[in-house]
Amino acid sequence: MTQPAAEPIEELVSQWRRAKSILRPGVPLMEIRAWEGRRRRVLPKEFVDLHLLVDGMDEGDSDEHQIRFWPLAEVAPLGQCVPSFSSDADGLFVFADYCLWAHAYAIDLGSDANQGQIAIVGGSSPQVIAPSFLVFAEYYVHHPARLF
Repeated sequence: MTQPAAEPIEELVSQWRRAKSILRPGVPLMEIRAWEGRRRRVLPKEFVDLHLLVDGMDEGDSDEHQIRFWPLAEVAPLGQCVPSFSSDADGLFVFADYCLWAHAYAIDLGSDANQGQIAIVGGSSPQVIAPSFLVFAEYYVHHPARLF
């Protein structure tokens, strides 16, 4: 596997801006820490960095790939979003969806070795597509086919 680009989060946001995606302003760090406290989870640095720059997209908006990245306030446990996954999804939090929930993307915020992995949700069980949010951002910018 190739090494992620040095600044994939900034590249991701730049790509959205070039495509004229409608982005929400970033959230303050104290709001991110409050989210972590309420959920009793720690967000990976790159996920925090993204939300400091932009807080996702409003409902009904999406990017050029028809992916909607959610505002932090909407990021929720997979079992809450899709109850049928509750037993298979411990630690997975949905942060984006494709084409009005044709499938979704979830980040593993559990405490085991899978922490930080990104899974696609839409089949019979979540499938890991990236080992970290940083690699997910790299795929998004340079290899978007790997997201589907």
